[in-house]
Amino acid sequence: MVILNVDDDEDDRKIFVDAIKEINPSIICLTAGNAIEAQSLWSRVANIPQLDFIFLDINMPKMNGIELLEVLKKDNRFEQVPIYMLSTSCSEADISYITSLGSKYIAKQSRFVDTITGLSSIIYPTH
Repeated sequence: MVILNVDDDEDDRKIFVDAIKEINPSIICLTAGNAIEAQSLWSRVANIPQLDFIFLDINMPKMNGIELLEVLKKDNRFEQVPIYMLSTSCSEADISYITSLGSKYIAKQSRFVDTITGLSSIIYPTH
């Protein structure tokens, strides 16, 4: 399984990766510090592995997560990949728009154990 996490906050990326490793150490977790870096990742890596999940922070500089979501939704390589938008806060209008694009909003958790529980329920929904 391969997951991509795009978040401009280095601490949040580390927490995300640590939570994924806690859930299942065999999961490959790719990270990018912003939307431009993420786009560069899949444009310069010809054989980027098929992604199983994408998690995008909403509030990022240069290009925010919603703008990146719009780009991803136009790229057929990602049409079957579940995309989750992460934020500590989000407006109802943003959540409605995110949902209309076929993505889901999840709140960033303040406790590590809650991050593990939330991510685990997404990655392994039947457990």
